[in-house]
Order: sequence, then C-alpha cells, then structure tokens
Amino acid sequence: MGTKEVTIYEMALGFIKVANETMSRPIRSLTQAKGFNPKNHILDIFGGAGAQHACSIARDLGIRKIYIHKYCGILSAYGLGLADVVHEAEEPIQGVLSQELIDKIQARFEVLRAKN
Repeated sequence: MGTKEVTIYEMALGFIKVANETMSRPIRSLTQAKGFNPKNHILDIFGGAGAQHACSIARDLGIRKIYIHKYCGILSAYGLGLADVVHEAEEPIQGVLSQELIDKIQARFEVLRAKN
C-alpha cells in the first residue's frame, strides 16, 4: 500500500489539532467530572499561545464565548514566576485497610520525603 504525501501545511495543521485536543481534554474532563457542561461557560484564555488556540478549543468544547485578557501571556509568565516550587511524587500501594497497611503507607511516605 502506498503512502500519501503530506504537505508541510497539512503536517503543521496536524500538530495544531493534537495541541488543541491536548488542551481541550482536561477542560472537558474537569468540568464534566464536577457536573458542569462546558457549553454553558466562557472560555478564559491564558498563556503566550492561548489566543491562537482559543477559537478551536472553544469549538471543540461547544463554548460560544471566549475571554482573552489583553495581558494573558504576560500574566501567565508572571504567575509562573510567583508560583512556589513544588515536588510531587507518588507510589502505588494496594491492600486491605488495616493498621499494618497504614504503617506500610507511613514508611513509604518517609521514603518519598527523603527523596525530595
């Protein structure tokens, strides 16, 4: 089977579609998980490239209004500069809840804290 030639434009558009879906998915899952329909809300854009993706993301989510603050890119960078540095770690554990399991969980917490 032959391969279809793809133009640079089509390839770039493919990357943009992937980026838009990557940004739409968490919005969709967070709103729906809390029982909200994104269609009933306004999409608030932030970040340096947020305005470039706003219409596509809103369309994907069914949102009809977009709010783009004139300093959205600057405010996003400023917020990153003010944010606390946080280290997150996780480790799976499975078992029946008991004092023995709680002690095991506490020991694992200590190991994760020591790694930080």
